[in-house]
Amino acid sequence: MPKDNTMTPVNELLTRTTSLHTLIQRGQALQQLDQRLKVHLPETLRAHCCVANVTGECLILLTDSAVWATQLRYWHDTLLNHTRQITGQTITRLDIRVRPSQFQHNPAHPTDPSSMPQRALSAETSVLLRSVADSMADTSLRSALHRLAADPSQETETGCK
Repeated sequence: MPKDNTMTPVNELLTRTTSLHTLIQRGQALQQLDQRLKVHLPETLRAHCCVANVTGECLILLTDSAVWATQLRYWHDTLLNHTRQITGQTITRLDIRVRPSQFQHNPAHPTDPSSMPQRALSAETSVLLRSVADSMADTSLRSALHRLAADPSQETETGCK
């Protein structure tokens, strides 16, 4: 029997497998819930949280820091009420989890160290670091401490002295 060489669209392949199709539907439902809940939050919070899951009677949210987790807790009742309205489920608990890595793709959160503001190192700290570095037997640790003690304003364009 000759093999059929016609191409099948990926979307069709994904919908044929029922377990995969169920997983895709679940992901889309959570994404829709996320979008609908964020409408009820202040704009400052929207970029710092997302719906991770609804399991049993619990809404699970992810956020990128403990600061935003605290802010989300103030919205506890609003989030639970709107989740109940949207899903039709009896949601009684809110679980907020801090996962900084979940938000690294977000342009609102700079992850490139060069985009972060540089802190000035005090002269006293620099002297102390150099002193500790000079006492190190491990050459790579000594080198790292010397780099740390260096004044960033004296570096060249390549980042080296």
